[in-house]
Amino acid sequence: ESIPSSCVVDKDGICPKVPMNGCMIDKMSPLTHSTSIFLRGAFVIVQGDGTYRAKIDGDLPVGVQYRVATLQLFGKILKENTNDFIKAEPTSSLGNILPHIVSLLFRSLASRPEEAVEIAHLALRDILTRDSEGNEGEQHKHGLPRHLLQLCIRPVLLNLRDYTKLTIPLLRGLSRLMSLLSSWFSKTLGEKLLELLQRWYEPEKIINLRQWKQGEEPLVAAELISMFQMLPDESSNFVEPLIKTTLKLEAVLHHYMGFFTESPFRKPLCQYLNKHGPAVVLFFINDRRLKNPIYSELLQDITKRKESSELRKHLSS
Repeated sequence: ESIPSSCVVDKDGICPKVPMNGCMIDKMSPLTHSTSIFLRGAFVIVQGDGTYRAKIDGDLPVGVQYRVATLQLFGKILKENTNDFIKAEPTSSLGNILPHIVSLLFRSLASRPEEAVEIAHLALRDILTRDSEGNEGEQHKHGLPRHLLQLCIRPVLLNLRDYTKLTIPLLRGLSRLMSLLSSWFSKTLGEKLLELLQRWYEPEKIINLRQWKQGEEPLVAAELISMFQMLPDESSNFVEPLIKTTLKLEAVLHHYMGFFTESPFRKPLCQYLNKHGPAVVLFFINDRRLKNPIYSELLQDITKRKESSELRKHLSS
């Protein structure tokens, strides 16, 4: 049997097997939260006694569903009405609510769960990658007023002030922010990331903090390294300090309690180096470093990795 081409899905995710004329919906079926239907790209239709049911795997808690659905709604409203929001007077209804919506989306990038982060990222990407019609120049080149973006970015970056508060979801959220607005970040951010990474030179202190799960501590450092690839293209000046920092981190990796078949720092390092072929060549290709087994082994390893495709092209040329 097939599902009717047109049918009604009720708030519990149940649709009748036949048109609604007198058909009783099975209320004994386990409930599926209504917003789940709109939060999944695909779901399974399960046949029941006289009904079909939309089954959504990994159902989210109700509170999370409403939060994600709200972010989706705000993102859609902003995307479809960007110019109306921008042109609105600050004292008007639209002008007054705009900072709150944009701030919520930015803060959600550095939050949990992953579903909320993903929706916030998509919403901001849609807004920031379209130029607002009728607005020229720097003030609106990202589709939103520059002063508003600065106001929203600042509190998110404040999360980097205290290394003991860093988490993997937070750092991944910050990477998403950087991917949206990489040109806004200067070398100061790269210097701050290097400063934070140096904290991981002392495993005993890091472990004694008990801020992270046992064995997870190096993965936090790996996420910090991953953020370098999101810096502006002119950030090649970090090639040498980041390579040396990575080698120092690998030298103490065995003191952490995690089980690693390979260094968790190599992949994010390669992703950054892959963007800066000329600087990488200048660093490695000299007699002193090529004769040093530490550097020669590192060069061989990174050039073999799939993340280094552009770097290999540069070396071969």
